[in-house]
Amino acid sequence: MQTHGEPGYPEPKVTGKGISQSINRGQLDPNSPQYKAAAAACQKLQPGAGTGNSPADQAQARAEGLKYSRCMRAHGVPDFPDPNGQGVIDVNVSVTYSAEYKTATSYCQSHGYSAGISVQGGGS
Repeated sequence: MQTHGEPGYPEPKVTGKGISQSINRGQLDPNSPQYKAAAAACQKLQPGAGTGNSPADQAQARAEGLKYSRCMRAHGVPDFPDPNGQGVIDVNVSVTYSAEYKTATSYCQSHGYSAGISVQGGGS
């Protein structure tokens, strides 16, 4: 994302159970043409993208994503979605602005839960 026009896009953090990423939405506009172009250029790098992941890898990513989703729901985000078949969780950007989302994300990540998150546009 950084090399495709979003220099403020944060680096992912490697945890004991995978990779997590916190994005400050105040600095990024997922509806901007620049962000959309960068996201399209980087889509193949998303967790679970493409056919390079084995079914076992996808099953493991989905299992980890389910744990993360349950944690998020248990800590204040009742409508947080489950991951898709590749283990990626599609989250509407409007959800990420809430204090509950930020608090739950901080809690879940600090307790070792991680997931591939794909933030989708949809207003603020």
